[in-house]
Amino acid sequence: MLLKQNKSKNIRISIAQLSSYPRERLRWMIRKASHSSDLLLLPEAFSSGFQFGKLEQTVEENRLVLDVMQENAQEYSIAVAGSLFLRDTPSGKIFNQGIFIDRSGEIIHRYAKQNIISVLGEDKFIQPGSPGSVFLFEGIRVGMAICYDLRFPEVFREYTRQNADLFLLPMQWPSSRLEHYTLLAKARALENQTFLVSANSLQGESGGHSMVVDARGDIIVNLKKKTTISSFTLDFEEQNRYRKEFPARKEFLAKNSG
Repeated sequence: MLLKQNKSKNIRISIAQLSSYPRERLRWMIRKASHSSDLLLLPEAFSSGFQFGKLEQTVEENRLVLDVMQENAQEYSIAVAGSLFLRDTPSGKIFNQGIFIDRSGEIIHRYAKQNIISVLGEDKFIQPGSPGSVFLFEGIRVGMAICYDLRFPEVFREYTRQNADLFLLPMQWPSSRLEHYTLLAKARALENQTFLVSANSLQGESGGHSMVVDARGDIIVNLKKKTTISSFTLDFEEQNRYRKEFPARKEFLAKNSG
């Protein structure tokens, strides 16, 4: 499928880095982000965290959370993305699903986390997903991944084969492994010469440090431990200039596309 690229070459994104995300606050977050941004990115499992003992309850409640996301995305004309534990139909299996809702309130993309983290027991409750596909938002080619996927470079290489311009990552990355997170985020952005935007939670053991990494592998935004909804602009003209200046991505595609 041919994806038409954005001529303006920039979008504004808000990251929500908070310690809780109740439905009432979710409305407020979406409204606040809409004043300055085209997209609000929420963390992994933002509505619940990893409480597998309450998974069935969480899945039911997330149907309402998804309704709130869609209704308010439409009301405030802003895209909203994040991950939720949701049941697939008709299989009945539960996935850690990345959801992308556009300005009209429509779900335009779903991504099920491919790499399930066994040390947290996720593999006992959640089904792994299949390789994802790039989708179009405001003319920008986007690939979604979720938290632990960051450790698997093939996820991002596949998106590069599909000419991704942007990686979005909802996260629940712990404070104890923040050094790994930083190193891997820089590597995934640098090796693919592609913006990487992550939203990490401050819930439980999660360590914040939501960030934006550019095509050079430089961290240009790091929210550290700040409780905030912060907005920033991605300049895709600058990204394309760097890709031409140092064409490693182009050389990878020449050998690996098709």
